[in-house]
Amino acid sequence: MRTILEKDYQGVSNYTAVQARCHLANRQVSVDEENFRLIKTSYDACMDVKSIKEADVTPIVSLLDDLHAIWPFTGGNLTSPPTSDEDWASFSEAVLFLEKLDIHTNQTIITVEPAVYSLPSYDNKDTVGDYTVAIAQALLGVGLPGNFTEEEATSLASGIADLEASLNLERLTLLQMLQTEQAPAVEDGLPVNYQPDGSVLISPEVIAKYAPVLGIDAVVKGLVPSDYQLQNISLRLSTPGLYANIPEIVSGTPKSVLQSWIAWRTISVLAPIVESDSLAAWKKLGNVKVNTSKERWRTCIKDVVDPQWKYITGHFYLDANFNDKTRNLADEMATQIRSEFIDRIKTLPWMSDEVKALATQKVKNMKQFIAYPSSPALDIKSPESLATFYAGRNASADYFATTISFNRWNVARKWGQLTKPINPDELDDGSTVISVGANFLQAGNNIHVMTGIMELPSFSYDLPSYANFGGMGAVLGHEMVHGFDNTGRNFNQDGALSVWWDNSTISEFENRTQCFVNQYSSYRIEGPQGIANISGAVTPGENIADAGGLRAAYDTWKKLRADGKSNDWTIPGLEDFTPEQLFFIFYGNLWCSSETPAQVDLANPHSPGPIRIIGGVDNSAAFREAFSCPSKKPTCELW
Repeated sequence: MRTILEKDYQGVSNYTAVQARCHLANRQVSVDEENFRLIKTSYDACMDVKSIKEADVTPIVSLLDDLHAIWPFTGGNLTSPPTSDEDWASFSEAVLFLEKLDIHTNQTIITVEPAVYSLPSYDNKDTVGDYTVAIAQALLGVGLPGNFTEEEATSLASGIADLEASLNLERLTLLQMLQTEQAPAVEDGLPVNYQPDGSVLISPEVIAKYAPVLGIDAVVKGLVPSDYQLQNISLRLSTPGLYANIPEIVSGTPKSVLQSWIAWRTISVLAPIVESDSLAAWKKLGNVKVNTSKERWRTCIKDVVDPQWKYITGHFYLDANFNDKTRNLADEMATQIRSEFIDRIKTLPWMSDEVKALATQKVKNMKQFIAYPSSPALDIKSPESLATFYAGRNASADYFATTISFNRWNVARKWGQLTKPINPDELDDGSTVISVGANFLQAGNNIHVMTGIMELPSFSYDLPSYANFGGMGAVLGHEMVHGFDNTGRNFNQDGALSVWWDNSTISEFENRTQCFVNQYSSYRIEGPQGIANISGAVTPGENIADAGGLRAAYDTWKKLRADGKSNDWTIPGLEDFTPEQLFFIFYGNLWCSSETPAQVDLANPHSPGPIRIIGGVDNSAAFREAFSCPSKKPTCELW
């Protein structure tokens, strides 16, 4: 991608040559060139470190001035909480202002999740002390209204750290209670709709009664399109009891601390796109990339250009690097694996016949989107389709302004989708066309596989079948089985959240799921705090998908091999291994990684790579057979 972005349009486009042969309309070429200008301008602005350094924190100060106009910063009194209705209305308006910039203060979106704060833990006094210093330096650096002293800045910073620590403790306590099914329910008497996965649907008006000081109703009403019927709004509260104590924590916080916290959220979130000595302490503590890095181009592609223009970057990347025969092979493999999984469902002794029929229909209904979008609503190969999608977006030499422009556009676009049909071809926020990954969208019953993962060593049109199924096949199977993991089982054959399994099948599923929880909880790895156990209660969905996906890929390949439809030539240098053994070697290569103990994230819903390899093959009877293990019985088995 770097090679593409550091050329001009004539150097990367196929359209000029193709136009001469096929007489394409000049408009198509000009649209394609304008699309390229957008990503090229964004990249060049990001690479202009000199201008970024010269701007210092001035761009953030401008946004804070807008916040100050909404809720004038009073400073001075660091103890009195905001008690007036006017204060709470201003608080909500300030939150709305930041939400429109994609700066979340309390993660208030249609699905309401527990917020994640600046530090992973507030237990280490030294870390919190460093954090407090970083906040104080940042507040002084941007010069908040009020002309407060260094001592006052430190007091405000300490108040911010205390507030986040209290909110984070509430979040962690709730998540721990959820694992033991002891989480508090929404207050009795309030009209809510409890869902099969334990979440609740609740209107903004009702949650306003439940947590009035947070002003969530005002924020949501300010974000939805003007033509959207407010009575149609339902918030999905993923964790009932999320706001049981948070309103009390917030309402007991001094007004000046809340105002400073909102300012700090703005500063900390936007820190990666500015460069200032006043933010150096925070960047070091928060592992925020500095704009002067020698590998700046990587940051500009991965964190800026690709996320902001993912379909346009995908368009030019595919032109230069991708062959559709690769896409067609992966699409065929996904179809074959789904067919094999349907056969597997029929043999499961723990599912009732009624549920088997519904599960079979769910697999048949699954849509698979491989490599890139190609629907009439979003055709990545069409310059005009891309121009329509990004209508209203622009890019300039001002790096900060271009990023803020994208945030505003993206927030408005996402909320605008409330009035439009869902486009299943569109990728979620965390994915891009060229990213290395795949996902399963529960609500749409869709499998998405991005081009970045469709490369060696995981996949290639020129690899043997055992290699492709051990690598990409396991990925395809993994995403498919997500439709039937501990979350996916709550979404029916149409992708709707519902109870569609009978009690007996649910009970059998939960018993088998507990096996995975126990199994992975017994694995140990060196993490940030030393040797620790994996939390099987955090990772069951991924572990279930790993086991089921691996089996589905293996069984599909073996069936093709038995029918003489596989292409299993021998790779030079690997003659000592059987095709079955090589299947699992390529699977292991898929998750082979090297992390320092500090990089191990034990709260990640994915088990660390080495554990995924061990757990995956430990649950595979085929692996045990291929490598002549004494015991042929898998530790846990579900799908």
